Amino acid sequence: MQSNKDIRLDILTEDARRELLDFYDYLVLKYGKRKVETKERKKLFLETIERHLFNLPRYYRFNREDIHER
Repeated sequence: MQSNKDIRLDILTEDARRELLDFYDYLVLKYGKRKVETKERKKLFLETIERHLFNLPRYYRFNREDIHER
């Protein structure tokens, strides 16, 4: 297994790049050789949440039946 292999992110879509980076962050936290400082982990967590935030319309109503409709 080759280490430090170059990864061409430019051939991926924006969503795929984001997903790959999120997965990389997860692997670093899980298997990283050095423990990440608490402040760094909190910052990483908040950045991840911010990347996935979105706003719902003001009067949005969740309809469970629509979700499970086939």
